[in-house]
Amino acid sequence: MKKLHCLAAIILGMAVATVQAAPASRDSVEKLLQIQNFDRALDDQLKTLPTTVRNELRYAPLKEIPADKQAQVDAVLDRYVDELVAYTDNPTVRAATHYLSVQNVQRIYTQEEVDALIQFYNTPVGKRIVEKMPRYITATMVVSMNMVKDRMIDFQRQRRRAFEGELRQILCDGDNDCQLSRK
Repeated sequence: MKKLHCLAAIILGMAVATVQAAPASRDSVEKLLQIQNFDRALDDQLKTLPTTVRNELRYAPLKEIPADKQAQVDAVLDRYVDELVAYTDNPTVRAATHYLSVQNVQRIYTQEEVDALIQFYNTPVGKRIVEKMPRYITATMVVSMNMVKDRMIDFQRQRRRAFEGELRQILCDGDNDCQLSRK
């Protein structure tokens, strides 16, 4: 009889451990991302893209722009940046970033931990969540930034030559042999 009680206790203990270690459901992760303002954080991240690209392009292919050609160059630069942002920040990229974030939360956190985070428990479970948060942020942000970087590189491979050709038309009066200064 004693062995039966021990066996029952072991089985019950394994069942409880399995329930506690269950992966987070997609619904609870979606709720967590909503509470964490995930979409707003992504918006903030992508809002820096135009400035970053403009700064890089103003100095990479161009050394000095004659005053009489500045407006034309700015128009080409603005259009290029707008196209790059549209190529990089679109529903497909956002959906992929969101999907990867959900997957990372489900991979890193248990259902119990997600529930505790949603409810802002200040318990040992909450402390484990705080400990794991840097892993989640790193996994999510590194993946999304690499995705954005890859999209930018792909876009530049496709459009950089045409962009520089337009600048050459403006700055070199159509001379195709003219070389734009690079820093």
